[in-house]
Amino acid sequence: MFRLMQLIEGELMKTIFPLMLFSSVTLALETLDDEALGYVDGQSGITIEAIQGGITIDEIRYTDGDGNGTTHLNPGSIVLSDISIGESSVKTEIDVINTTDGSYLNLRFSDIQEGDIWVRNIALGDENTTFGAVGITNFFFDPTGSYTVRIGSYDPGGGADSYPAIIYNFDMASSSFDFTFVEEGEFAADGSLVDGLQFGYTNQFRDFVANDTRIYLDDNIDGTDKPWAKLSLGDIQGSVELRNLTLGSGANARVMGSAGFSGAQIQDSSFIAITAH
Repeated sequence: MFRLMQLIEGELMKTIFPLMLFSSVTLALETLDDEALGYVDGQSGITIEAIQGGITIDEIRYTDGDGNGTTHLNPGSIVLSDISIGESSVKTEIDVINTTDGSYLNLRFSDIQEGDIWVRNIALGDENTTFGAVGITNFFFDPTGSYTVRIGSYDPGGGADSYPAIIYNFDMASSSFDFTFVEEGEFAADGSLVDGLQFGYTNQFRDFVANDTRIYLDDNIDGTDKPWAKLSLGDIQGSVELRNLTLGSGANARVMGSAGFSGAQIQDSSFIAITAH
């Protein structure tokens, strides 16, 4: 009898347990009324953790079909070759925001570990006549700073006109990087600089903030409806120091000193514009 009850209870639980699961799922899928929805708190946006293993590019070329700026007979060009970007990583938070001057895709970057960048051959006109190499190395993005880019429709007139735009908001804090220009540079098999006549410095930021630095197309600059690529500097303030200004060849390069500026204040009305001719 006891054995029979055990079997009955066992079979009964096999039947009841799936029913309990099905019942709980069914309840979870019930429609919520307005009052219940009032207690639901939602969240939007995504976070991406990206790790890059390194990039090499043989060549990037731009050719001006209008001429070389002198005789207008031969096309002018710039050629960047033997480019490398070291290993890097970054966390990107992506969201959509609406502000008083437009609607944007908002990208906030953090946990940035940037690899060295080298362009080892730069040529103008004849690609065989290179005049040097450029390196940007030893990046340090201060984690106490903030690095945000907005992409969207910039509407400076409150509804009058709107432009596709990229807007930068950077608080560089104490970020830094090294800049090196090399003439007739010699590079090792791993791409690192070995020798050559070089000029370089460490770009050190101090409480440097750039708010609403904007890049967009504008056809209202000279009254001719000609499109201009416009860089509005926005509100820029802070200090930048060029440390360890170095000039010389290889091991004979010498530090000349440092330069820089502090207490900078650039108003929102300042801009740089470029157009074709």
